[in-house]
Amino acid sequence: MPEGKTELYDFEPLDILGRSGLDARGGKVNEEWLRQLRGVKAVRAYQEMRDNDPVIGAILYSIKALVRQTDWSIQPSGETPEHVAAAEFVESCKEDMAHTWHDLLAEILSMLPFGWSYFETVYKYRRGPDADDGSERSMYNDGRIGWRKIAIRAQETLYKWEFDEDGSPTGMWQQPPPDYKQRFIPIEKALLFRTETHKNNPEGRSMLRNAYRSWYFLK
Repeated sequence: MPEGKTELYDFEPLDILGRSGLDARGGKVNEEWLRQLRGVKAVRAYQEMRDNDPVIGAILYSIKALVRQTDWSIQPSGETPEHVAAAEFVESCKEDMAHTWHDLLAEILSMLPFGWSYFETVYKYRRGPDADDGSERSMYNDGRIGWRKIAIRAQETLYKWEFDEDGSPTGMWQQPPPDYKQRFIPIEKALLFRTETHKNNPEGRSMLRNAYRSWYFLK
């Protein structure tokens, strides 16, 4: 240890000393060096590429169709009756949402053109199929808390990200139509899907990024 530098090395084993290096200021991620591919501008550009280019559209549709055909099941983490019961409960929640599991997968795959997709987990009390409150209707009448829906918070509604002191994302601010009121969805209530996690960037990286230059000149 260099003489006179002891204060630089004074830390506890559980202290976090560094950061990922993600360039995020004011809730805006500035990793992309092309200004037209930052924030909402990027969402609009990739949306246009997805919707107007026949090759890109066909590839994305093919991926989505293949994933929707995949069978999904919940497996217990152990062999005890408690493990089996827990797996059966999760399976019942999966089949008891306001949307189908395959529709959810299709929404999750919007991370491919945009690099990320963000979802709010909405819960409900399971009050049976005849519940007066539509938000509590369920195939089950056991009073347990299940999933009402896992709802996408669209990429084009992003206003900014919230980060903690270590640079990790703690939630998303959105500004959705029709009222364009700012709403905060904390990460504890959300699911964030990304194509990659480099620097813990909440916006991942669009699979269309390297095609943008060719698409731009073609356009």
